[in-house]
This record gives sequence, structure tokens and C-alpha cells, in this order.
Amino acid sequence: LVSLALQCLARTRLWAYGPDEIARDPNVESLALARQAGSRHAAGTALTTAGDFAWRRADADLALDLWTEGLELLRDVGYWRGFPGLLLRLGWGTAAGGLYATAARLLGAAEIQRDLIDFPLRAYEMREHALTLTTIRAHLSSDELRKEWSTGGAMDRQAALAFALSTPRQKQPEAVSASNDRASSGTLTPREAEVLRLVADGRTNREIAVVLVLSPRTVKRHMDNIFDKLDVSSRAAATMAAQRQGWL
Repeated sequence: LVSLALQCLARTRLWAYGPDEIARDPNVESLALARQAGSRHAAGTALTTAGDFAWRRADADLALDLWTEGLELLRDVGYWRGFPGLLLRLGWGTAAGGLYATAARLLGAAEIQRDLIDFPLRAYEMREHALTLTTIRAHLSSDELRKEWSTGGAMDRQAALAFALSTPRQKQPEAVSASNDRASSGTLTPREAEVLRLVADGRTNREIAVVLVLSPRTVKRHMDNIFDKLDVSSRAAATMAAQRQGWL
């Protein structure tokens, strides 16, 4: 209960005043309390709020990480009340990453899921929703938007969940020639680069999870992506590859 109360305080301050440190502190404490108590529900909702902070700081990659982990935890405990809001947020983030059709499908799914549980948008969510729709409309035709929105709206809860957790988050840059395919695929996201810097410092996955406020499973997913992109199979090799690229 203390954890949830701190989340409400942090969320209210965030959207009223912005992502300042005073607003952030209650949610950091909330997440710590939730994890200490082993409450997946409280941790999942705290991660949602943490993602909102990252979003307000224009760190869409971090926001997507936090929202996705929050969704996984809330799925594990069967808490579906927060599902539409997280679908909505994942739509914001994928649009920011250039995946406009994917974002439209997520927003269509979010609309139906909100209607099913009579979950209205809050004022700040309406603002972000309108801004995201403006961005999507600038890149998709009316027919394309309608098609993706309808496809999302036709999904049931489990299909929408599977889509939200499996979809890419950013548009991948196209390789300009076959000779630089490996270089293109080796480009790390800002989040992956942050994880790799901590690996180079000798941190374990669990330690990285604590520093970045992620779950060890999420850190492992980042490590798998790093290994794949750098074509290596160990942490030492990944560190050496990053040093050769001048990333560390």
C-alpha cells in the first residue's frame, strides 16, 4: 500500500510539474519497496510510472524498456486493469522509433481494450495520444492508418499482449550495400550501449539490473542482442569489440 501511494504521488507530480528529481524520488522508493516485498503488481505499476518519467525526459528507448517490463510483471499476476494504458504507451514509443504502422495497430488494440473495461484516458494521456496520432498521420495514409487501427482493434487480449511483447521497437536502418550489412546490424541502441558499458566495468546482470532499474531477464535480453549484433559469444569479447569500435 505504501508503494502504491508513493506511485500516485510521483505520477501526480510528474504530469503536473514535469520530470524533476523531487517528483522522481517517491517512485524510486516505491519500486524499491515493491521489489523488497516481492510484489509483482506494485513493481509492475511502479515500472509504468518510471517509464513515464523516461518518456517525459525524451528517452523513448528507456521508456519502452520500463513499460515492457511492467507489462510482463502485470501479465504474470493477471492484473489487466493497467493493460490498455501500457498498450497506449507502447504505441507512443514505437511511433517515436519510426514504426508508425505498428504504433497504429497498438493504439487500435488499446482503444478496444479500454472500452472493454470502461477505462477512460487521463488528461495527460489524451495529450500524448493526440501528439502521437499527429505523428502517425504525417507518415501513414488514411487508408493505412485505418487498416492498422482495425487490425489492432480486432485482436483479443492475448493476441494484443503477444503482439505488444514481440514487436520491434525501432525502425532498423537500411544497409546501403552488402559490404556494410554487418556494420549496420552491429549498431547498438542507446540502452544496449549503456548495458555494455556496465559489462565493461565488470558488473553482473543482476548488478546491472539494479543500476538501470530493470529485471535480470530484461538485462539478459539486451545481452543477447549485443552478442548477436557484435557476432560474439562472451562478455569479454563484446567488451573488446566495443573498444575496437571506440564505444568505450
